[in-house]
Amino acid sequence: MGLAVVLTAEFMDLVDATIVTVALPSMAADLGMTSAQVQWTLAGYTLAMGAGLITGGRVGDLYGRRRVFLAGVGAGTLFAALTALAPNPGWLMVMRILTGVAAAFTVPLVIGMIRANFPDRYRPAALGVYGATLGLAAVVGPILGGALVDGDLWGAGLARGVLGERADRGGGAAGRMADAG
Repeated sequence: MGLAVVLTAEFMDLVDATIVTVALPSMAADLGMTSAQVQWTLAGYTLAMGAGLITGGRVGDLYGRRRVFLAGVGAGTLFAALTALAPNPGWLMVMRILTGVAAAFTVPLVIGMIRANFPDRYRPAALGVYGATLGLAAVVGPILGGALVDGDLWGAGLARGVLGERADRGGGAAGRMADAG
């Protein structure tokens, strides 16, 4: 599997882990979350991913890194999309936890795939790009979270159109701020 593919997935896993830190206050206000629900939404992803890393790596060893990696990417993409449609705090928390579980089946496989697919002389460069990708993702995640909130993209259009849940609540955080000001 190409380096760009695995690094893109690794990038998205870290962005997914960090994007919520900035967007969650707006999400919590829209969904009427308690402080415990906010904490579980933040910690659930990381806890599920961390708890599943060893299992994800072992399953990749047993059934093939590529196959397990692709399944993890597919599941993570599905759960992330379902997270965006969250009509209530319970849905949001469960989808974040499931997204973390899916990440546990991608994250530990990336270095193994780099080691298996790059000869010794090219491996340091590939691992250097891997490290740079992680650094970039750690910066981009919070910026994207801010863009979601600033553009009132969390809860806008898609979720309202599909579920209709938040349409009755008078709009997102930007709408409430405009009403208050």
